[in-house]
Amino acid sequence: MNNTYLMKKITLCADDYGQNESVSAGILELIQLGRLSAVSCMTGYQHWPVYAAQLKAIIPSTRDTLDVGLHFDLTEYIAKQGWSFNQFIVKCCLNQIDLAKIEAELNRQLDAFETQLGMQPEFVDGHQHIHIFPNVRRVFINMIAQRYAKKLPYIRLSSPEVFGHDARIKAFILRGLALGFASLARKHQLAFPTQFLGAYSLRAGNYAHFFKSWLRQARNGSLFMCHPGHASTDAEDVIKKARLVEFNYFHSTEFLADLHNHNVQLSKWNRPQH
Repeated sequence: MNNTYLMKKITLCADDYGQNESVSAGILELIQLGRLSAVSCMTGYQHWPVYAAQLKAIIPSTRDTLDVGLHFDLTEYIAKQGWSFNQFIVKCCLNQIDLAKIEAELNRQLDAFETQLGMQPEFVDGHQHIHIFPNVRRVFINMIAQRYAKKLPYIRLSSPEVFGHDARIKAFILRGLALGFASLARKHQLAFPTQFLGAYSLRAGNYAHFFKSWLRQARNGSLFMCHPGHASTDAEDVIKKARLVEFNYFHSTEFLADLHNHNVQLSKWNRPQH
């Protein structure tokens, strides 16, 4: 039986490219093996120009198979305020953040992306999902819509599925924080995948089991996030063990078999046609 017509296309996006050498090298290797269909870049780190040059070298050969975007990061901004991440969430909800500084940082990171890669981002999302937070989202959506009015990138709706992983409370919190994000994005003609998968505790457990569950849940056009990387000694990278587990899975024949068994194909994300 020919099941070609039932094939589901998903976008598998590796986050955090540019954070450090281990993460960046691991993601590059998976791209070259055809195991990813999107990469989200952190452009605020010191060695971004080095990692950008490595990515830029392979973009021409992956233009039809790989989306390249910006992973907007406010880690440094939050640290400078002396806040924990949870305090930042509360400040966002209470409108106690400096929106002008948020806008300036987003512009700075977009400038760094364009300067080093010679292209505009095909999508923009947020590290730790900060782009969906109240008030940050207003700056994020307005700026993307205005800056790229002639050719809008797509964005990420970080409203994960609740089942199929070990972080249901986290998923419920993100779904709550994301309320209203979709309608605001649509108001500005910004498109996004409507199903978001890949959230879990980021503990180094049985990642392959979770991924199989997500593949069963996936609809055509779903966006999966992942965080692969090579083995690392970076003390500041608190999820480095999980990164290696993810990398090993995506590098394996088991991953290819899982895609085949669930009739799934990796693909760049296609904006819905109206």
